[in-house]
Order: sequence, then C-alpha cells, then structure tokens
Amino acid sequence: MTLHTRIYVEAPYPRKDGFDAALAAICEAAGKPVPSVQTHEGSWGDLAWHMTNRGQGLPGVVICHYRHDAPLAIDDEHDEHGDLIQPRCSIELGWDTGYAYQDEHGGCGALHQRALTALRRIIPAHIPLSWTDEFTGETHALRPR
Repeated sequence: MTLHTRIYVEAPYPRKDGFDAALAAICEAAGKPVPSVQTHEGSWGDLAWHMTNRGQGLPGVVICHYRHDAPLAIDDEHDEHGDLIQPRCSIELGWDTGYAYQDEHGGCGALHQRALTALRRIIPAHIPLSWTDEFTGETHALRPR
C-alpha cells in the first residue's frame, strides 16, 4: 500500500518544471540529493503522464499528469454528492510512497508534509497550488509562508 499525495498547479506552469520541482521537493524532504533518474511517459486518450521508474532509491515515485494541448482540468470536477474531486489545474503533480517508509522524522505522511513545504518554496509564490489529503479527501490551498 502507498500514500499518494496529489498537488494541483492551478495556473499555467511548464510540466517539466513542475516535475523537476516535485522531484527536488521529495528528495529535499528525505534529506537526499536530487539524483539523475530514469523516467517514462505514457498516455490514455488525451491524458498523459511522466513519472519516475521504481527501484532507483527514491523516497517515492514522482508523477506529473497533464494534457498535451490544454490544461489538465478546465473547471473544478465534483462527484455526484457535490464533493470536489479535482480542482481546475494546468498539471497535477504527485508522490507515491510506501506506507512502510520510515526515516528519523517519521513515516510517509511526515515525508509528504515536508515535501509539500519544500514544493511551495520551489514553485514561485504567484502560482497557486493546492493538495488533496488522501485520508480525508479534503483539498487544501498550499500557501506560501
């Protein structure tokens, strides 16, 4: 089982820069240098993704979902009960870390919290970000400090 944290970049932002920022943030959160990594890309219809390959010693898989010629989500998407599924965004970044992850600061939840703080610092403050708590389903603004 894994903890998957989703981060929504709510203004136009280059997907490669977003992916690189997400990689740098999770490595910083784990206290590791950013390595050269192997990645792969794929698509399903007009939805595409770019992600790190497993087995490279990273604290989690780094993922970027996007569309080639349009924002990922033009409008907020809600389920049949009116709950927010995905806010409007240009790209979605994410980290996928095993629940067994443990370091001197705690488990995967603590790692992702530190990575969110680092990501907010790396991506310029004028670019709005939000993230979804996998456990509660709630989406929160990620504000600059």
